[in-house]
Amino acid sequence: MLCALNEGKESKCERYYPKFSKGHSINAGDYKITYDRKLHSIYKETSIYQYQVTRGKLAEPFIVTHFLVNSWKDHSIPTNLEQIIAVDYANQAIMANPDFTMVQLLKELRKMRFHAVQGGGQYFYIHAGLIELWVSGGIINRDHCKSFLGGYKKICEILNKKVSENP
Repeated sequence: MLCALNEGKESKCERYYPKFSKGHSINAGDYKITYDRKLHSIYKETSIYQYQVTRGKLAEPFIVTHFLVNSWKDHSIPTNLEQIIAVDYANQAIMANPDFTMVQLLKELRKMRFHAVQGGGQYFYIHAGLIELWVSGGIINRDHCKSFLGGYKKICEILNKKVSENP
């Protein structure tokens, strides 16, 4: 989940996962979602949880890993690139199909979460995240991206300041 359930007094999302207590479950239609455990995260802003999900009378549950980013305020840009699901999703799509476009990515993300990627800053964030991922994987050279990353850093500072001044 890319945001907190509540921001101040405003509800941003309904709780769609069980309480963080071993064995606690919720039902969603034919699905039963059961909390299993908390996984280690190297990012202080991100909690990672694991759930077992069953559908109907299926004998074998499947495992869902849930990334919860509580510090990402609506309309702002997160500061740590490696943890956001949109970047991973974009990377997988592009690696599977080099002709995959960012417009296709936005359409798919918005099918999964209404209003996903709400502004230019968040759109740039996905690009910057892909750059960081590909640099760390040796796919591209950081020197070729310095101009973009420098501009991105300035945009982050401006937009995050604007959001913090107007909560």
